[in-house]
Amino acid sequence: MAPAGACMPSHPFTSQLRDRFSLAIRHSRYFCADPDGRPGNTFATLIHVEQSFEAYEYYQRGQELLETRDFQAASIALERAKRLEPDKASIREALGRAYLAARAYRLAAEEFAAAVDLAPTDHYAHFALGRALERLGDMSAARRHYKLARCFGSTLV
Repeated sequence: MAPAGACMPSHPFTSQLRDRFSLAIRHSRYFCADPDGRPGNTFATLIHVEQSFEAYEYYQRGQELLETRDFQAASIALERAKRLEPDKASIREALGRAYLAARAYRLAAEEFAAAVDLAPTDHYAHFALGRALERLGDMSAARRHYKLARCFGSTLV
């Protein structure tokens, strides 16, 4: 692989971005390649690395806040991560956990439903969606997701 910065375009903010995201650049498969995988020299690939790295930072912060039981702050950090990476099941599941713990059952059900759509065999997402639906009073849908969670190996039900 080319040394960090070898494929970076000339741009006034290049040195600032390289300093901030040097770790992400070194470990990213997107750096020095176009989105379709061809070698390239596009600034857009660096922006993708920046967004992924930022989403990961928000996700990690959200997880820390969940551990300390600060569910409101966790939901804010995880919403920011979701805005950057809406197709990540792990972010949607963590956000659902924050909403479920904060007793925002409708929002929790929406996030767990998205997590189930993104990862249909995730037993915890099915279990938690069942829990949120149960709290909303939809017992038949909750039972369906509890059964699916059991089928996928959950020991929580």
